Amino acid sequence: MNNLYKERKKIKIKKIESLILKEISLLFTYTYNKNFFITVSKVILSNDCKIAKIYLIFLYKSTYTEEKKKLLINIFRSKINYYINNLNKKIKNKLRKIPNFFFYLDY
Repeated sequence: MNNLYKERKKIKIKKIESLILKEISLLFTYTYNKNFFITVSKVILSNDCKIAKIYLIFLYKSTYTEEKKKLLINIFRSKINYYINNLNKKIKNKLRKIPNFFFYLDY
């Protein structure tokens, strides 16, 4: 019985991870289309569904210098609350508890 519960919990977590991945990818697709491209590489949800770690990959134009890349990442970080609010609006009807989102750079 306990094993069955664990399996269901894993399936639930995978579904929530894929939902978050899909929604955040769509959000970034519509927001950034000129300066650089953001790819969500993976989403890891904690077992209690309270924390979601979102790993991002930034793809730039080949002509960008390191300074320009850092500037674009800082612009992204300054708008992080905007993305979190939009993501919360999109998934609030699908989840009971909204996890806290943490963004990490994935190289």
